Amino acid sequence: MAIKFVPLKVNELKHCLNWIQMMDESC
Repeated sequence: MAIKFVPLKVNELKHCLNWIQMMDESC
């Protein structure tokens, strides 16, 4: 379960960082 869960969290973090780069807002 954890093996599947971790990549999703990493993907979420990448998505948040993308948003922060594009527009200065918190996710």
